[in-house]
Formats: sequence, structure tokens, C-alpha cells
Amino acid sequence: MKEEEDAVKRIKREALKEKDDPGAFIFPIRLEGKVNKNTLADTGSDINTMPHRIYKTLGREEMKKIDKGITMINHTQAKAMGKLSNVLCQVGVITIIANFLILDIPINCDAPIVVGLGFLYIMGSILNTPDRLFSAFDGVCHQTFRAARFDVLRTAESDSDDEEEYVI
Repeated sequence: MKEEEDAVKRIKREALKEKDDPGAFIFPIRLEGKVNKNTLADTGSDINTMPHRIYKTLGREEMKKIDKGITMINHTQAKAMGKLSNVLCQVGVITIIANFLILDIPINCDAPIVVGLGFLYIMGSILNTPDRLFSAFDGVCHQTFRAARFDVLRTAESDSDDEEEYVI
């Protein structure tokens, strides 16, 4: 009888954990027609961030210098080096212009591009957390992405030769 009770508790705990964790909303993004990466939707903030190494590949020089600290998802601190305005972003068939904070993140850390609620709102997106779906509609075309495990983001399109895994 004790074994059955323990099994029921374990199943309930796993079911609650799975229900509460919608996974990471990851979708492909193209920046300035030059950079194709996966991006992470952060529903807890309203800022867009990109690592300095991605900013360098864009080839733009007009970053506005700022001195601001950012607390990352894993509660570490990152320094914002500047703000890049009017970045052309394409997600599927939807194209918008957004601003990004450029973060000073070590080159060996494969940190993703992160977009906040404002970006998602301008895109006309809907996050359906119970079904783990992310949808966007531009008035003509409807596109849907499925939430993924966060480790998918770390292994998709890594430019790093380092074998260690990093989490933003």
C-alpha cells in the first residue's frame, strides 16, 4: 500500500511540474537579412537583447552607448553595452522593426537573442501556454510554433567550439 501511495505522489508531482512549465518559446528570426538564429521569447520582460557577437555580425556601427545592468533568466548579471535601434526583424512572413540592448557576454557563451512582450505584441503573436503553442498572424498568413525544451536552443546553430553547455 505504501508503494502505491508513493507512486501516486510521484506521478502527481511530475504531472504538476509538466503542467506548470510550458517550455521555452523558441522561434527562428532573421536580423537585417544577414543573421539567421533562434530566439527566445521572454514573457517576463519587455526588453529585447542580443549578445555583442551577433551585433558585430550585423555590421552596424550606430549603437547608442548606455551603461545598464541586466539580470538574466538564470539570475546572473550582464552589462548592456548599448542600444541598437531600428533593427529589421523577420519571423516567418512577418517583418517588424525593433530595438535591442547589446549585452557584454563572454564570446564562448552561446547566449541567444531574447525578445520581450513588446516584440511579441507588435508581431501580433499569441502564446498559448497550456497547449505550448506560439502563433502569429500578419493579416494574411497564420504561422504556429511549438514550445521546445530549452536545451534545443543551446544546441541549435551553436558557433562555439567549446564543449561546455551554457544557459542564459
